[in-house]
Amino acid sequence: MAESYEYFQKYASLLNEGELLDFFDIVKSQARSLSEAARSCGTERKTIYDMMKKGKQVRQKTKERILKAALIANSEKSIELLLSKAIKESGEIYVSYLSLIYQTAMRARDMAEFNRATSKFESTIDRYAMLVGSLQEEVSSMVREFVNRSARLGEAYNPPRLKVMDYNTLKVIIPALISDLLTIPMIDFEAIAKKWRLDPSVVLAATQAVNQHRVKFEDPNVKEPVPVVTKSPMIYLSSSSIEKGFGEPSTSNLGV
Repeated sequence: MAESYEYFQKYASLLNEGELLDFFDIVKSQARSLSEAARSCGTERKTIYDMMKKGKQVRQKTKERILKAALIANSEKSIELLLSKAIKESGEIYVSYLSLIYQTAMRARDMAEFNRATSKFESTIDRYAMLVGSLQEEVSSMVREFVNRSARLGEAYNPPRLKVMDYNTLKVIIPALISDLLTIPMIDFEAIAKKWRLDPSVVLAATQAVNQHRVKFEDPNVKEPVPVVTKSPMIYLSSSSIEKGFGEPSTSNLGV
């Protein structure tokens, strides 16, 4: 790990005083006293106290020393903190960029201009799919406004389909999806997928599960037979990707 300290030092300049204190706490957890922790960081107790004062500037060298000491004290925890900060800041930049594209689409004077903007919006979501999860509510809100805007321009906008979802979205959709699968005689995978903004492969898997346990769904008092375990493709749901269009069911695994 020693050769990696310098690699992570470039992130020291991004840390504010509050974040530096979090890294100092990692060092302190391995030390016998605050003074010993400060010495491990190559600084003094007074510097640490100064960091606790809002608006107090910390020198770049001090930031680098504290970060290095934290990496030495607990590499995993320190890198986890850096990762959390990077994801948070990336998310803020990401939603700002999407908002700019959104504004362009909402100001569009015709469908050609609208389609160019929404196409860029969707390709940006695909390119940075890992960030979509934490911003799903914001993205969904923008998409709903696209539908309204396209209607005012005289055409229908086909929203990007959610291939994967977060836990809260699934809690709402799954009961209603099961109800549809139980009550609609002839299943139209594309229609149901479009209704719930799901990938058809998810609807297919849900249909197979409902059919396998249909008696239990329709009458909870009926005992289910012991299921026969067979190998079948697994579908992993997460909130990391949004995909547009309807085609063949996806065969790729999706990370939780």
